[in-house]
Amino acid sequence: MIRMRKEAPEIGWGTFEVLDCGDTGVLGMRYDWRDNAVVIIHNFHDKPVEITFDAGIGGDGDILIDIADATNSRTRAGKHHMVLDPYGYRWYRAGGLDYLLKRSDV
Repeated sequence: MIRMRKEAPEIGWGTFEVLDCGDTGVLGMRYDWRDNAVVIIHNFHDKPVEITFDAGIGGDGDILIDIADATNSRTRAGKHHMVLDPYGYRWYRAGGLDYLLKRSDV
């Protein structure tokens, strides 16, 4: 968890937007900083939940690369669809792993 947080400076430095995941027990947020974005999804239910959401990123948001493991997400009809375990979470980097090359100076 500490490694994931250190790999996402957007959380501490960027702006954020709450995402509509269609379930009040699921928190989805997108953090933007220096032309990069991180999306985090947390399930606060004690049961699995199936969600669909729009990351609101555009072209780079078509693929979300999981920071923790290999459960990447690709859009279907412009939306991401996934099942989260009870109290599960996913942290994604939008677009790909070349984010350091695309980072702006401001």
